[in-house]
Amino acid sequence: QGIGTTFAAAERLKSVYGTANLEGPGLAERIEAPCLGDDGRLQATRMERARLAEIIAPRIEEIFEYVQQTLQASGVRKVLPRRVVLTGGASQLPGVRDVASRILEAPVRLGRPTNAEFLGETLGTPAFSTASGLLLYSELGFADAVRAGIASKEYGAEARSGAVNKAFHWLKENF
Repeated sequence: QGIGTTFAAAERLKSVYGTANLEGPGLAERIEAPCLGDDGRLQATRMERARLAEIIAPRIEEIFEYVQQTLQASGVRKVLPRRVVLTGGASQLPGVRDVASRILEAPVRLGRPTNAEFLGETLGTPAFSTASGLLLYSELGFADAVRAGIASKEYGAEARSGAVNKAFHWLKENF
């Protein structure tokens, strides 16, 4: 809404040009930003990348502030490990780890699928780490994805057979 474009166009802008860093190189760069015109169709316009960052950065901060409040209210923070693992596509935006570390007051790392080399370059990213972990959990019956990854290395193809193997191949072929 801040740009006046479609959801799909906004998602693409976020993925390609987005950043949670309001101070950094490249913010003066002018980018193509399709906006909805009076007739309801997308029209090519240009905007500074800093304007996009001014929309994204506060939303990222709001998300982590909400996570921090929820963790504190639940009392779970006392028993959880101190490190935070980020997953999902937005975790790959420049500056997200810094914001998360500052607000959550903990070291932050990006989660990656345990069998990233098997998935390939495209699917071995944080965007697919949760889905990969859920598939491994379901297939191998491990509560700990690290043990699942170790088991798949020890047992080779037997640990990756069945539904997980089919799902990985489907993801690889379609993305």
